[in-house]
Parts: sequence; C-alpha cells; structure tokens
Amino acid sequence: FPAGCDAGSINFPPHYYQRRDDLRQSVMEAIQEMMSELEDLHKNINEQATQHIHAGEIILTYALSKTVGLFLKAAAAKKRKFQVIVCEGAPHFGGH
Repeated sequence: FPAGCDAGSINFPPHYYQRRDDLRQSVMEAIQEMMSELEDLHKNINEQATQHIHAGEIILTYALSKTVGLFLKAAAAKKRKFQVIVCEGAPHFGGH
C-alpha cells in the first residue's frame, strides 16, 4: 500500500470483493501446468540439440550448468562431433 494508506482507506473496484469459488481450481490448474512444463524442460531443450550444434563446431560456455551439460550430452548422443571449452571465472573458478 502507498505510504500513509491501509486497506481500509483504499476503494477497490466492486469486482474485487466478489467471491470467486472457481479461483482456487484455476490457480491449482495453472500451477500443475507450470510444474508439468518444468518437468519436461530438459527433454524439450535436448530435443533441439542437433538443430543448434553442428559437426566440427567449438562451443564456448561459462561455468557449470546442468541444463547446458545435458544439452551437450544429447547432441553427442546423436553422433555430433564437437569440442567444448568451459571458461572459468575468478574469484570462485565457476568453470570447474
């Protein structure tokens, strides 16, 4: 709330006060959909590996990333031959 205001001093539009019995179900469905998308995230990304990595390429990446690692392994599993250079960054040597 803005400084000097509380919930009692603000006039909300009438639809703000209407009961929404279906709101809980809608929110739960949206959360479930998002969780499902996140569960399939790596699979969906890895399916695109051969579209982005071509034979003989040199890939430069920074630090350790589970997503990038799985992506590169997916490309290698599809018989793509490429090199990967992982940069390390000081002071914490994030490339290790």
